[in-house]
Amino acid sequence: MSLTSVLTKSLPEVAMTHKKPRFFLAVKHGVNKKKMTKHFLSLLLAVLLLSPEVSAAKYCKYYRSCAEVIADYPDGKFGKRDGDNDGIPCENVCRSRQQVQDLLNQMARSKKSKSGKNQ
Repeated sequence: MSLTSVLTKSLPEVAMTHKKPRFFLAVKHGVNKKKMTKHFLSLLLAVLLLSPEVSAAKYCKYYRSCAEVIADYPDGKFGKRDGDNDGIPCENVCRSRQQVQDLLNQMARSKKSKSGKNQ
């Protein structure tokens, strides 16, 4: 049974359509469909926000700035992000090779200063 059919049916109907009623406790305790849907969506949102995969963009269109791209690839090896191998990854947000180089240098300097403070 799909999620949409579960959400569009009333809880007693859903419980009756399963061989093993999954919503038995909810029906027994009188939880309504609106409340269950709200809690389900809240839980889904929390899982998505806390998931580590969600924070890393899989495609260039999901990056909002060149700094985000550089933060994900601090070694300067952009792979598929630099489709034409011109040294500029995700050209929708990174406008020039100079901008990329400046961000890489800035990141390297900040790493050096952090490692110097820890010693």
